[in-house]
Amino acid sequence: MQTKPCNTCKLTKELTEFYKRKDGVLGRRSQCIACEKVSWEKYSKNNREKLTEKQRKHYYANIERCRKITLASYYKHRVKRRTYAQEYRKENKERLNADARADYHANLEHYRGKCKKYHMNNKDKIKEKNKKWRELNVDKLIAMNKKRIEELTDSYVRGQLRKRSLIKIDIPKELIEVKRLQLKIWRIANEKY
Repeated sequence: MQTKPCNTCKLTKELTEFYKRKDGVLGRRSQCIACEKVSWEKYSKNNREKLTEKQRKHYYANIERCRKITLASYYKHRVKRRTYAQEYRKENKERLNADARADYHANLEHYRGKCKKYHMNNKDKIKEKNKKWRELNVDKLIAMNKKRIEELTDSYVRGQLRKRSLIKIDIPKELIEVKRLQLKIWRIANEKY
């Protein structure tokens, strides 16, 4: 195995640890791969604007060619990217869910507006979808309703308030809590007497 000294770190290394260069000694560059990476990182850090401008000029001078290359790369590695993304989502499911929940709560008004807009534009579609789901999941629906009634969920208590009054606007949280307590007391009284 042939070896060669690196001009930067002065260590003697195998030829496989040097990039190829036709006019170089033994057909290799004078710096080893490790030293070249360090010097390139240092150069790119110090000359970021210059490199960005150079890349921009190159892109606009060869825009069609760059787009073809990008598109070809996209289709070539599409399956690989998709499998990587699926594996990443499996491995980081909890963290991604927590991030999504945090984003949802931080932008609650935005998401509610988006949801409301979708519902306004697709009323018939949603009605049909819900009807099909109810027909296919009768047992599940019964179990869910029993659970809502037993646990006195917000949606159940809100429904009780709307049923017994003319309240059609958003019901305050305090009123829901009061009604929940009233229902609990009523249940306890019915059990005893």
